[in-house]
Amino acid sequence: MVRGSTTMMVSSWFASSLLLGTLPAEAVSERQILDLVRDATAQQYQVNTKDVEVRWSGNRLAILAPNLPQDGKPKLGKVYNLQGTMPVPIEVWHQGNKTMIFPRLTIAVWEEVVVSRSAIARGAVLDESSLKLERRSRTSLPSQPYNVLAAVVGAKARREIPPGMPLTSSLLDLPPAVKGGSMVSVRLQSGSLLILTTGQALQDGRSGQVVRVLNPVSRRDYIARVAGPDLVEVTVEGEE
Repeated sequence: MVRGSTTMMVSSWFASSLLLGTLPAEAVSERQILDLVRDATAQQYQVNTKDVEVRWSGNRLAILAPNLPQDGKPKLGKVYNLQGTMPVPIEVWHQGNKTMIFPRLTIAVWEEVVVSRSAIARGAVLDESSLKLERRSRTSLPSQPYNVLAAVVGAKARREIPPGMPLTSSLLDLPPAVKGGSMVSVRLQSGSLLILTTGQALQDGRSGQVVRVLNPVSRRDYIARVAGPDLVEVTVEGEE
């Protein structure tokens, strides 16, 4: 009888919690942390979240931090390069107090880049028949590969290029679409919201490449992708 009464009391309390929206707070989970790091990595490299893979590679959360607050809120700590296998600083906030944890995660960023379809001779002018798009891990890529076929069509090869090589500005003669030090138009897309502003490019860039851009008001710089002559784009993932 006592057991039945206890069960009924618990069931009634749970049902009331559902109706009042006061279910007990969920504990910080590994899934929350993986999603947090995936979103931050996509933002850092200006790619879609589907192109980011994050895996738990160290001690499980229950072993790493067994006493986290039940309703703590995880937040990414200060980190400059989210890539490879590394301890990632995570702040867990609860009632104004911060707990730091460092889960070991493996972060892979996949990117579609332009590669040579076949061998290209020195001095040859590139056309679409000699190129293709291929998905590669960023850790295997040289700095600032091209991501758009149209960006390199018509360029001249500076040296012989073997098949399957990602194409970069060091391999080609092609004038930049954005020049370092020049003012550029910035197109910021967040869900259905489109914002147009200006910034100062801090480096040369050709269509499809990423460059650092300085906000002239805040004096902070960020990464943007070159979309055309004196035009860069920044995409912030959000709900439509």
